[in-house]
Amino acid sequence: MHKKSFKFKVQGLKFRSNQSFQSFNFTIFGFGNFDKLSYHNQRLQFFNFSIFQFLIYIVLCSLFSVLCFGQQQDSTQLKFYEPSPTFNKKRFDAVMISECTILTSSFIGFNELWYKNYPKSSFHFFNDNKEWLLIDKLGHAGTVYYFTGKSIDLMKWTGLKKKQAIWAGIGVGQAYLWAVEILDGYSAQWGFSPGDIIADASGSLFWVAQNALWKEQRINFKYSFHHTQFQQYRPDLLGSSWPEAFFKDYNGQSGWFSISIGSFLKKESKIPKWLCVSIGYGAEGMIGANENATEYKGNPLPHFDRYPQYYLSLDLELNKIHTRYKWLNAVLKTVSLYKIPFSALEWNKKDKFIFHPLYF
Repeated sequence: MHKKSFKFKVQGLKFRSNQSFQSFNFTIFGFGNFDKLSYHNQRLQFFNFSIFQFLIYIVLCSLFSVLCFGQQQDSTQLKFYEPSPTFNKKRFDAVMISECTILTSSFIGFNELWYKNYPKSSFHFFNDNKEWLLIDKLGHAGTVYYFTGKSIDLMKWTGLKKKQAIWAGIGVGQAYLWAVEILDGYSAQWGFSPGDIIADASGSLFWVAQNALWKEQRINFKYSFHHTQFQQYRPDLLGSSWPEAFFKDYNGQSGWFSISIGSFLKKESKIPKWLCVSIGYGAEGMIGANENATEYKGNPLPHFDRYPQYYLSLDLELNKIHTRYKWLNAVLKTVSLYKIPFSALEWNKKDKFIFHPLYF
């Protein structure tokens, strides 16, 4: 196996520990080295927190904008976490400031992650539909799905009517990813991808379709990440530190569709709506976009088989967990993009069935 793991076979079913389980606790903040032999000479890179600090900056700026401007309530003394029954201009301004802060800051971050090391070019198109075994396309769809839902919630919070809030939320989600594609279009390394635009549109449509059918989201897109060994072979593509790998190492990224079984049952059902069955997709063995390189900076690279992975697991839908603390409910909704680690059953064409006691 290519991953750092153990496995054994019992009656045709293989068991394997999650490759990130042993290293997760001490690598999540960038400390330590992932593979003591392979990463010994790169250990200082894990103390480069520029991107991690940048992400914190985005969150803090957004919270500052909402708290400073959104809490300036009108004479009705509306509570902060309650949606306004009528249009509230102060709240609307706070949301606009926050979203502009996020958009501007994230573009600066994208430049640091992807664009600054590659030359600019005239605007051009690029067909990347066969790259990374579609993991990047799934990421596009999931990102827009999340942005659409959260933007709609924010617009409802400002007091916009339901239809207006939905259209505004869709517009924010689409505008954000379209801007990224335009940046790609002027990069010599990439280009404007029609496939990405289709994936972006599918993310918004997935949210809108569920809202039209059920007036709620019964199937939620989730994201998970674990560290892999492939990063060390192509740090230029897959990231030279944990924060970079979180965005760039497609081998460690998985997309999930968490299905709330209780939402499809009658109200008297005892199955809670927050308990989900989750279907996931991932891939590994990729140290190149379309195919794997045989060498890097003059050094030969090992051969890796590229193949997709399919998962079945459980999940908790944090959006459907309601506590008596409204601030906690808001936090749960914010982090609902990430799948809760659970045991998972994997199938791939190489190893067939593999059981992960705990999968990130």
